[in-house]
Amino acid sequence: MRERETDQRAIMGNWAQIASEVSSVVSPIERLVRAAAASDPDMAALLQTHNDLREARARHHARFLKRRGHLREGVSLAQATDIL
Repeated sequence: MRERETDQRAIMGNWAQIASEVSSVVSPIERLVRAAAASDPDMAALLQTHNDLREARARHHARFLKRRGHLREGVSLAQATDIL
């Protein structure tokens, strides 16, 4: 979809739909890992890896949007990554 779709609103809408579907499954697990990370170094490492991967995906998507010209004027790649 991402490569074929040219409408940035459709791209963002599809990403939002996927994120909401995944979140309903992943969020309870993430909350457990986050709670366990406070006292378990292995869980803290797992949480850090998860957060790093999530940021890498957001950066990848932000770069895609920038390449396509879909970022608003004045929005930096770092800002788009943070928003995503």
